Amino acid sequence: MCVYQWPPPGLSLQKQNGSNDSCILLLCSLEALNPELVNFTWIREGQGSLYSSTSYDMNSSLDLCKPDWSDGDTIICHANYSNSQTQTRIRLASHMLLTKIVGGRIAWTGSSSLRMCECRSVSQDEHIDNMYLKWVTNHLLFFTLIYLPHTDAESIRAVKGETVRLSCHSLPDDSVQVSVEWINSATSKTICKWKFDKKSESYTAMQCIPHVTFNRTSLSIENVQFSHSGIYSCKTTRLIPPPSVDNISNVKLQVEAPPGLSLQKQNGSNDSCILLLCSLEALNPELVNFTWIREGQGSLYSSTSYDMNSSLDLCKPDWSDGDTIICHANYSNNTTQTHIILTSDSESEYGSDKVLRRKYSAMLLTYEFAHGLF
Repeated sequence: MCVYQWPPPGLSLQKQNGSNDSCILLLCSLEALNPELVNFTWIREGQGSLYSSTSYDMNSSLDLCKPDWSDGDTIICHANYSNSQTQTRIRLASHMLLTKIVGGRIAWTGSSSLRMCECRSVSQDEHIDNMYLKWVTNHLLFFTLIYLPHTDAESIRAVKGETVRLSCHSLPDDSVQVSVEWINSATSKTICKWKFDKKSESYTAMQCIPHVTFNRTSLSIENVQFSHSGIYSCKTTRLIPPPSVDNISNVKLQVEAPPGLSLQKQNGSNDSCILLLCSLEALNPELVNFTWIREGQGSLYSSTSYDMNSSLDLCKPDWSDGDTIICHANYSNNTTQTHIILTSDSESEYGSDKVLRRKYSAMLLTYEFAHGLF
């Protein structure tokens, strides 16, 4: 039985009429496909990339004139679209009417693409079994990479509302052009994908959901929410040079509630002094800058430390009844503040970003209690 190994379905490579006898015009076409963005890469076998183009035309042409080509050159056309890629090739000859034996295979070169036929004795059942085994292997690999728990995943914590950056693995040193795809493993949906050319530091075929940006292979999510928590998979595919090589790494994102800022009055050194304590809670220790402000008058004091709190001691005449003191905390890329209104009888109004206020008045409670008795 003779098993014919034709070029991948739908991709054809043909020689067109060149401008003169020393020139050859090649046309690579992707057929039987709804129009979409396709990246074509032309490669001279053994020497590297010749030319790349990206368009919705579903075809790409290459014009070569001597001395840029010679008899026996093998030209490869590589097409990348959606999540698929395919390629075909042609061997050049002066009259394009040669038949050559290539590595035990019969290679015809003419006005159409190179076709190879390798003959061996196989049964029909063996051929079908091999195809089925390949199909099962590919699907098992996909489920293993996407659905099984990712014990090797890097863990990243972020506060709700922040912009978080997810890092992908490093690209192989020999990569010239790669495709990058980030997938939300919980939904198996692509959230961003693009192609990156290392030489030109340029991007093509970008498709990302809103509030998502990228840089080289890393991904940034703006204004993260609790629903963004989960495992994300980064898949890179080396497109140039061929053959294609896939790499996958995983990142676990945990979105947490923003830390709370509290402002409390402590016991001062005497009746004319007030000691205030501002604390940032529910946050892993990190460098925090606290700024104390008297509303309407400007900054009173600043401190920077890993203690997650700051204190302010005020003695008269540096404060008076009705003064509003604001504690402002700045950490990472976030800021928050709260405030307190000072009174002589240690009864103060408290506020926060939500401008929630509480006032405790012993006199009012005494009056209401007395009124209830009569």
